[in-house]
Amino acid sequence: MRAPQETDLRAYWQQSWSSVNEADPRDVWYAIDEVKFGYLRRYLPPGGRSLEVGCGSARVSGFLAALGFEVVGLDYEVAALRLAGRGFQSGGVKGDMLLGDAFALPFADQSFDVVLSTGLLEHFADPSPIVAEMARVLRCGGIFYSDIVPRKFSLFRALDSLLSRRDDLWERPFDKGEIEALLSNEGLCGITVFAAAILPPLVPFVRRWRPVDRLQDGWARLFYKMARRWDGTKAAEVLGLYYFACAEKPSSPGMREAVPQESMTALRAA
Repeated sequence: MRAPQETDLRAYWQQSWSSVNEADPRDVWYAIDEVKFGYLRRYLPPGGRSLEVGCGSARVSGFLAALGFEVVGLDYEVAALRLAGRGFQSGGVKGDMLLGDAFALPFADQSFDVVLSTGLLEHFADPSPIVAEMARVLRCGGIFYSDIVPRKFSLFRALDSLLSRRDDLWERPFDKGEIEALLSNEGLCGITVFAAAILPPLVPFVRRWRPVDRLQDGWARLFYKMARRWDGTKAAEVLGLYYFACAEKPSSPGMREAVPQESMTALRAA
């Protein structure tokens, strides 16, 4: 996948995926993924094929595989695909992991029932070509999903300035309106976008000491069980970590069929 300052970005991801602690995967990031998948599940078809673009550890695809989906994960980083493969093996689920380019997906038009990305689109100055490719390989009536972690203040990352290196290279700004426009401009419809994940600040350097890290993760998971009621509110717009974005590919040109809309009250109660 091409990206601004690609050499530095690729080195960053190589280091990131190589340093993941596989022995204790149920950390705060797992808790976040569990909640977002709970929201996404309301929109999913009963089964079919799914593609995760820029899959990384492919955790959300693992949840889909557990529901019986035939899943494919695609990434440009070999270390990520190896991590995803080991995660699928340890979870007892099946999926195909492919090396590839998000700007030129190696699939025919309308090949998948669900196409998704997690924490991908914010890493590109112009992510619209990626969204266009994702929409191209999505079947008519299929579901598009992305969660986007923009360069903005969030309570979870409020202490990032204490890190020895915090580089704006990795993310671009996004707001709800820009995400809605990005999806709409690529022909998607029934668009649902909301801010989510108000979490206590992640304390820098804690991950060097695993017992303390576990305490931090446990506290964050407990906190989010209560705080998820704020997902989709103005508070989440200001303090939340990411945006949930879901849409549908029209069944035929010109049609604007809506993805079944769920109120945030119903989603939070799930």
